[in-house]
Amino acid sequence: MRLRYSVRKRNALMIDNTRGRRPDVAVIDRPATRREDRQPGIRSVPRMIVEIASGNWSTDLVEKQEEYEALQVPEFWIVDYRGQIPAKYCQRGKGKKVIVLTLVDGVYRKAEYVEGEAVPCLTFPELELTVEQILAAEE
Repeated sequence: MRLRYSVRKRNALMIDNTRGRRPDVAVIDRPATRREDRQPGIRSVPRMIVEIASGNWSTDLVEKQEEYEALQVPEFWIVDYRGQIPAKYCQRGKGKKVIVLTLVDGVYRKAEYVEGEAVPCLTFPELELTVEQILAAEE
């Protein structure tokens, strides 16, 4: 059985003709051939992007969000495993969380999930992960 998707880690994704990003994880439609699948970089709009919040968390919350929304990436997760994003930028206060942005009519709708909650996944609806499971993967 051949899966419909392929996962890219830290591969180049062109935002426009002059700028690019390297998402921590990108889920893309599997290319038609193995040769295409082995080529470096991301050559189509990802189905899902996951970024791990780092010291420059504002880049994830502002710049990348705007860029991925402009590309129409259907699902974008920001994993704040250290709880470092300040409360004033979060709907549910400061602390460890998973921020999920999903496209609705071409615009991201934001939801935040904290410990003790399951995180719904648009790309893999059968996937049932809790915030704790996602955070544990980052350690």
